[in-house]
Amino acid sequence: MSDQGKDFDWRIWGYSFLAKDMPPAYPGGPSSKAGDPLFYASLTRTGNRDLIGFIQPRPAAMAINISIKSALQANSIKNSLKFVSNVTPHGAGLQIHHEDTPHLFDYFEHCMISITFSIQSLDTFCNEQIEANVTGTIPVKRDKKIKHLNKKQLQEDLSLKMKIGTILPKIFSITSPELLGNTQLWNKYLELERVRNTTVHLSSTHVNSGANIDQESLFFEFFKTDARKYPADALDVMDYFKPKIGNKSWLDNARKILE
Repeated sequence: MSDQGKDFDWRIWGYSFLAKDMPPAYPGGPSSKAGDPLFYASLTRTGNRDLIGFIQPRPAAMAINISIKSALQANSIKNSLKFVSNVTPHGAGLQIHHEDTPHLFDYFEHCMISITFSIQSLDTFCNEQIEANVTGTIPVKRDKKIKHLNKKQLQEDLSLKMKIGTILPKIFSITSPELLGNTQLWNKYLELERVRNTTVHLSSTHVNSGANIDQESLFFEFFKTDARKYPADALDVMDYFKPKIGNKSWLDNARKILE
């Protein structure tokens, strides 16, 4: 199916156009004319058991869109925060004005959302490529043994690091980003993973640095980083595999929103 078009939401799975008229696929169903768009569709039920049909979204596109929206919102809030001069036990500094405390917390929340969904977009992207390109099994070394995993096992049993560094490069017969001469791309992924893990598995040492103000708490991380870096780095990782995948325009659309 094509992924090109200006009239459809960029997060859809894909679409095409009918080459000829089509009769109803089932009694009472709709007929279609040549030139009508054809979408991937899903059917589910509401809590009241009503049948609901809808165009199938691309989960990786939704995840990166959430990350981008939250990053842009975080930056907007950060730029609006009011600072006042303050004397601290370590010398002169700044204080977030107490009236801006709710906005500060909103800023932190949007950063947490952005980093979390950046990683989710990568994992969903990898699973999509595994589903589309794996037939049979792939040998994977686990617990010092070679195991042959099918596409379901590859998606559900392996870490994201393994998918990006080993499985997708093997599927597409390209060099692993982990082994590139310039490891900048791989380091971007590792940093994303570190911040996401700190966010999701937040320990007390990452909440409050205590007397050691130079210890990098999660909030130190958010203050020092442009939140757009999280979805941008995730897109950079996905772009590494872009020449090998179909339906690429959603990545370009995500990049345009971020910029």
